[in-house]
Amino acid sequence: ALAVNSTLLNLLLLVGNGIGDDGVGLLAKGLESNCTLVTLALSHTKTGDAGAAHLSRLLRNNNTIQKLGLSHTLVGDKGAMHLSRALKTNVSVLESLYLRNTRIGDLGAKHLGEALKVNHFLVKLYLSYTNIGDLGAGYLANGLTQNKSLDMLFLNNTKI
Repeated sequence: ALAVNSTLLNLLLLVGNGIGDDGVGLLAKGLESNCTLVTLALSHTKTGDAGAAHLSRLLRNNNTIQKLGLSHTLVGDKGAMHLSRALKTNVSVLESLYLRNTRIGDLGAKHLGEALKVNHFLVKLYLSYTNIGDLGAGYLANGLTQNKSLDMLFLNNTKI
């Protein structure tokens, strides 16, 4: 239904419901042919690393989603790796990525830092209340040396 009847859908808020990785997989499949969705909010859900993998595949083939909310989810380092793959593609026009209060640590920051080196669309990256420490901050800083688009990086209340 989302694929066929979504010519006007530009905002989809699924915040605070019980959707998990399997549900995100079905959602991502349903949104494959959507060409109008700008904001997808899945914060405060049970979405984890497998859900992030589904979203990564969606983002790699989508040129309209600009904001993705995954704060207060179960996304960890593997999920950050999957999302970083999408950020590395030229197709992804994602401008804001919300990953506050997730399980992302230094390894996830490493993947995100690598993505920042080549991504030219992301403007806001929210990583507050994560497990990122000094090592992860270094990875992100390294990525920023080659990034020309990121305007805001939130790292408050981390392990730094």
